[in-house]
This record gives sequence, structure tokens and C-alpha cells, in this order.
Amino acid sequence: MRKKVDKIKKKPWSDYEDAQVMQLVEQYGPHKWTFIASKLQGRIGKQCRERWHNHLNPLIKKSPWEYEEEWILFLYHEAISNEWAEIAKHLEGRTDNAIKNHWNSGMKKRMNEFREKLLKIRQQFQQKGQAYYFRLICEPF
Repeated sequence: MRKKVDKIKKKPWSDYEDAQVMQLVEQYGPHKWTFIASKLQGRIGKQCRERWHNHLNPLIKKSPWEYEEEWILFLYHEAISNEWAEIAKHLEGRTDNAIKNHWNSGMKKRMNEFREKLLKIRQQFQQKGQAYYFRLICEPF
């Protein structure tokens, strides 16, 4: 039988709540989300966890995307499609949510640009008689 859960109304995070989450994570670590949420009125553990992992963690990279990062995203997306958490393992400081958002907000519209550049690189390897090396590098793609 399912446990009855009271509906919690969604509301934006306040600066005060963010500061509380950061203080509690510093004090108790980024693990005890139900306990941390118990210190915040109207929040549940899942909300606190997602807020930390997607916005508050100081290791999150919030700077504009570098061209190299977009290449990594393009190549991994070609290889494994929408496996955002897996791709995040190869883009230090970028969350799976940020990667998904960046992809959907513009990167997928630029696929032809990246594919054309990849084709030019392949042609350069072929002209030099080094197509074998290109296949080794891009085998999964």
C-alpha cells in the first residue's frame, strides 16, 4: 500500500534557503538530504539534493561553455546519445542537467557544423595517408 504524501507546493528558492542548504551541507555533508530538508520549512530531501547538485555546489562550472567542451559533448553525444550522466563524467564541473540544457538549447542545432568539421579532419588524415589513425581515434563515433 502506498504511503500518503502531502502535496508540497513548488516555490522558488530564496537566498536564505540557499544559504541554509549550503551551511547544512558544510556541517553534515552532501548526504543526509531528508535531515537537511527537515531544517527547511516546505522542502523535501529530493528538492534539497537537486538544488545542491545542480546549483549550489561550488564545484559546478557556471562559466560560458568553451569550444573544447562543446566538442567533447558533440563526440560523446554521437557515441552514446542522450546519456547525460555518462557525458558529465567527461566534462568536469558540468552537471548532467547543465549538459542536457546546453544540448537542447542550441548544440543540437549545430550538429551539422560539428559533423562538417569532423569530416574535414577525416579528409586531412586521409590525404596524409593516416586514415587508420583517424579510425582508431573515432572508432566509437
